Amino acid sequence: QEAVVVMAYWQADAPAAAGHVAALTAAIFVAKVSAGQLLYVAGVRDSTRAGARLADLVGYNMVAASVSCMFGYLGVVGIVTDWAALNASLNAYMSGRTESTYQLGILMLAYQLANVLISFRIADICTPAFLLHHLAAAALAYFSVFHNAIPGGNHFYFGISETTNVLLAIVDIGKHWVKAREAAPVFFTAVRYLFAGAFMVVRVGIWTTLSWPFWRNAIEWVQNGSAAAAPADGTTYVVVGAFMAGNVFLSGLQYYWAAMIARIFVNVVTGRGTKSEDKYE
Repeated sequence: QEAVVVMAYWQADAPAAAGHVAALTAAIFVAKVSAGQLLYVAGVRDSTRAGARLADLVGYNMVAASVSCMFGYLGVVGIVTDWAALNASLNAYMSGRTESTYQLGILMLAYQLANVLISFRIADICTPAFLLHHLAAAALAYFSVFHNAIPGGNHFYFGISETTNVLLAIVDIGKHWVKAREAAPVFFTAVRYLFAGAFMVVRVGIWTTLSWPFWRNAIEWVQNGSAAAAPADGTTYVVVGAFMAGNVFLSGLQYYWAAMIARIFVNVVTGRGTKSEDKYE
């Protein structure tokens, strides 16, 4: 028997879900602020390029790496336990729910909201691209949690794909914390190459491959009338359209970042990126 519930729980679970999101958002935000404060007290007193406290940016990345590990864990466990059930039928893929997809949606929504809030404390990450990326991811997580939408892709898009951010967080720490980078140059260089490889495999290769079944199922869901028949708190036309737009926007970001990584890699390999700051662009 499939461990999938299809459109059967909103009135009962929505208030509890909102409470979980609020509590987790606060916890992640406090963790990031606290990590920065602890590093500052411990002696990390430098400033970033944008004038923020380096301790806050490093603390932000440390917590981001930890949360990304949790995303990866939930994604892998969910694939082992739920992947077959969620991909067994169109209804399950587009509007089913398992415990793991629910947990991933809650965690993703809380994490993205906390990222938006913390960005106003750290000038380096308070940029239009940063805010748009995290708000888009938050919107999709909202539809996943409160509209039971498109769980068939959750284990990858909300789970396994986030594991590359563990390496990205370390790369970002090395980029801004010069003393740490100079103290362990081999380590930070190795992580940068690992990140580049992981990004290309996960965020370009697997991401693109799994976008095909999403588009096929989403189009069929609309064409066969399921979107019209869905309740207001289910996978309606608006919700499916939001996921389609989100896939286009976030895929575009992946390809843009992949191009940037490729350019930096070529510059380093060919010797054109000889300055330390250029190599940690």
